[in-house]
Amino acid sequence: MDDFAWRKGTKYGTLICDLQTGVPIDLLPDRSKGSLTGWLKNQEKVYIVSRDGSMTYRNAIQDTGKSIIQVSDRFHLIANLHKHMISSLKRVLPQR
Repeated sequence: MDDFAWRKGTKYGTLICDLQTGVPIDLLPDRSKGSLTGWLKNQEKVYIVSRDGSMTYRNAIQDTGKSIIQVSDRFHLIANLHKHMISSLKRVLPQR
């Protein structure tokens, strides 16, 4: 799942895709905790969710009362790895 702009800077929605096929499953009208929690509670076959670092999404998934596994999406996983790698290297390598 990820958010997207209906109108950049003012209105956002949530795009939900199948992790295996990449096919869109649903579009939620916003990116609110209530919308996502409600949608997830009505889904019987959702066991794993790939998401960005959004606390709203994290809390919405937790509030379902289901044992849904949350994983970082590929883009944010690589971006965070890069950020921490650069930070670590700056601490151990001499500066020029």
